[in-house]
Amino acid sequence: MRLAGLAPLVYLPGKMWANFRLHWDAKTISADDRCWPEMLRVHRRLGGSPLSVIYAKYWLRRLAAPYIRWKRRKLFE
Repeated sequence: MRLAGLAPLVYLPGKMWANFRLHWDAKTISADDRCWPEMLRVHRRLGGSPLSVIYAKYWLRRLAAPYIRWKRRKLFE
């Protein structure tokens, strides 16, 4: 987000500049309850609205959390 504030972001088709992998100790997997509030704080700090897509995703994830945790456990077994 800070980088986007300094210069325009440019899409370069066919070029991969970053990647990530999911593992059990990753914050988005092991600490989902800490990760989402942090993302929402950044969203609000940068002027995001509570009626935005990220909030809808947050509430959907909260409702689906038991199923998501079960699926992740199965994925990493």
